[in-house]
Amino acid sequence: MSVDPRLVERLCELAALDLDEAGARRLAAKLERVVAYVDRLASLDLPEMPAPAAAPAPLRPDEAAP
Repeated sequence: MSVDPRLVERLCELAALDLDEAGARRLAAKLERVVAYVDRLASLDLPEMPAPAAAPAPLRPDEAAP
């Protein structure tokens, strides 16, 4: 995945960010590092591990409160 200016512009719209050109370039550089890190994690050869069994959480009594 590549972080291009259109993607940064769209993310800024969704997050209601008003970035100038320099801010958009800084954000794009940071996003590139995040994407590269996730790609690196995805390339690790890890053994299949079963999901841990979740212990059921105790439920509190259902009582009316003011």
